[in-house]
Amino acid sequence: MINKQQLNTLKSETYNKIIFLVTICITILLFTFSQTGVHNVYNDTSVYVNQILYYEGELTAGDGIQYHSFKPFYGIVGSLLYPALSPYGALLAINIALYIGFIIITFLFLKKLQFSEEESFIGATWVATGYPLLKYGLALLTDISGWFFAIATIYIFLIVRERGYPKHLLIITSIIGFIGSLCKETGLLGLCFAGIILFFDFFKSASWKKLHTILAISLPFLLLQGILYLTIVKEGKTAVDWIAFNITTNTNDTFHSFKYFIFTEGATFAILWIYALFGLLFYIKNKYYKKDDFILWVSLVLMTLPVLFWPLFYVRIFYIQFLFIIPLALLGYKKITNNKGLLYTYFVIFLPITISVILYSIAGKGSLFDILSFVFK
Repeated sequence: MINKQQLNTLKSETYNKIIFLVTICITILLFTFSQTGVHNVYNDTSVYVNQILYYEGELTAGDGIQYHSFKPFYGIVGSLLYPALSPYGALLAINIALYIGFIIITFLFLKKLQFSEEESFIGATWVATGYPLLKYGLALLTDISGWFFAIATIYIFLIVRERGYPKHLLIITSIIGFIGSLCKETGLLGLCFAGIILFFDFFKSASWKKLHTILAISLPFLLLQGILYLTIVKEGKTAVDWIAFNITTNTNDTFHSFKYFIFTEGATFAILWIYALFGLLFYIKNKYYKKDDFILWVSLVLMTLPVLFWPLFYVRIFYIQFLFIIPLALLGYKKITNNKGLLYTYFVIFLPITISVILYSIAGKGSLFDILSFVFK
């Protein structure tokens, strides 16, 4: 039983870790800005700039805006910031806020998986310094929003599950998932995780009383989506149109080949894949978690599968796999550093960070795959 003094000590340690994580985030901000400039622009940036101008009333709907009308978060929020900031500055401000929130909630998520304060801090630092995040997280794109809302939905849902699925918290979870869907496709995956967990729970209890739980988390999302399509989307393009557009237009044999798939998976987490393999072996050998937690791990893997069907394999698309790779890597870290010295432990901690920074520095605004192909052709 934890007494009040011990509880206050634990809270103090958590706050200190969060402050340290914010400091790390600020350091990474300065580092990435020094490499690519404050406004790191990509092809999709112009679409979201135009979307902000559209909601500000300075543009009429064009094809580019229509194709993104089903995810208007950046356009609406950016237009609110627009009087004080340029469209580029508004995009960056949104991403900085989401980036810091993303790393903090990753730390809390790992704690929810029963990792210690130190282990959760290490895992959050690995996520904060991942190569895809360094390159794309603070660029004027929307990937960071998908990662943030996916893990935010999962974290809230795990709290809801612990408390026996109270309806008001289920509704909040549904709304968070809906907001995530307004940002980026991956922002919806947190609700996919909730659906998979509820599927297992539903059949495990074999009780139709679970039906009200499923309705409480699905109906708010569906109703809000209906309102979205009747008001904002109107004659714009739906998510189905966007998928069809990508399948017919963006499919590329080079970027959708098995070779590129393996390369992309490897580049996304680099050496953390090896840590994760050690963690998986440790998990299997020691039956580290109970059956109920095994369902949770399986759900984390299953919820990320939709990204494998994207017509182009990019590290920024695959980075959502951190939801199961980082926890497995932390198990591997515990196995690798067990009964080892402090110097060896620090080496294991900082090696993934060092590799990510090297990859980011080499790639710059280019592609690691292009560089590798040039070297070995």
